[in-house]
Amino acid sequence: MIFFSSILAINQLAAYLLNHISEKKMRILAMSYDNPNICWDGKEDVLRKEAEFVWRLNQRDIIRDIWFTEPNKDAVLILECDSLNQAKEIINEFPLVKDGLISFNILQIIPYDGFERLFAKLG
Repeated sequence: MIFFSSILAINQLAAYLLNHISEKKMRILAMSYDNPNICWDGKEDVLRKEAEFVWRLNQRDIIRDIWFTEPNKDAVLILECDSLNQAKEIINEFPLVKDGLISFNILQIIPYDGFERLFAKLG
């Protein structure tokens, strides 16, 4: 019985990997900034909602990485989405964005290809 459940688990893992490896997702860099004249006093509830929203996106592998900058604590996120428009739609659902407290600069990023120069034929 253990043998068959192990085979089932391996098959499920293989199916999962095939589905996720074949998907070509775009990588998106999103950098937040405070909107002008924002006072952060009394914003604990919306900040908690923001953290919960970000956590859910992280659990769904939409937000791949998230950091804060120093000293302003602006957010820097790497998202994986089907399109730039999808990323913008997701960003617009952030509680802090919906409440008009922050905005984002959103850019599609691509892999660095400069290493190819190391192996190019000279002359």
